[in-house]
Amino acid sequence: MSEKKKQKHTHYGHRQRKKEEFLARGIEGKPDHEILEILLFYAIPYGDTNSIAHLLVDNFKSLIGVLSAPYEELIKIPGIGEHAASMICFFRLLSRFYLTEKYKGTMLLNNSELMFEYSKALFINAAAEEIHSIFFDDQLNLIGEEKLCDGTFGSVNISMRVVAESALRAKSNMLAIAHNHPNGSSMPSKNDLNSTVEIWKTLRALDIDLIDHIIIGRDGEWSMRYNHTLPQIWRD
Repeated sequence: MSEKKKQKHTHYGHRQRKKEEFLARGIEGKPDHEILEILLFYAIPYGDTNSIAHLLVDNFKSLIGVLSAPYEELIKIPGIGEHAASMICFFRLLSRFYLTEKYKGTMLLNNSELMFEYSKALFINAAAEEIHSIFFDDQLNLIGEEKLCDGTFGSVNISMRVVAESALRAKSNMLAIAHNHPNGSSMPSKNDLNSTVEIWKTLRALDIDLIDHIIIGRDGEWSMRYNHTLPQIWRD
């Protein structure tokens, strides 16, 4: 057997053992580079994906950092070509789609963990700050969501009309607002609070209820409703 064939056979055996271990035990508790190593099997048919996985984690700091990295940055890593970079980006988008579709028809409002999980999924592909509407039916079951704009409440004056029109398009009388602080705390700023009050007033005039404002930050998540941030709006 030639040296090249021996290496190919060795890598095949290693990959097969890794796949079997993954199927038997899952990925809980696995180091980030081992999870990436397995993921890369499907984009890099031959060779050592373990060393490439280490390079990715070293460069982007964590598995989440790798999965959040832009395509243009991924292809700069030695061993990561167009196929591997595209697959990582596709995996990120597929994860977002799975998590956001998973909860449609589910009552999220009275379950903060589910509400936070859904809200975090909206920002899986977000490199900067975004603002979304989350729509509910009259029984508080999730209908869907719509991205309203890029930016922050501090730097972008979100149009109250845009928020109202999103609810009308979704045929929803109840909505929540979600936005992210990708580089900061989930605690609401003064601008966040003032904008929330203005949105609430605008929607109330149209008989539309603003049922929460969720902020997803680097340190966790914040619900203005659950944390009684604006008691003049949410008294329960």
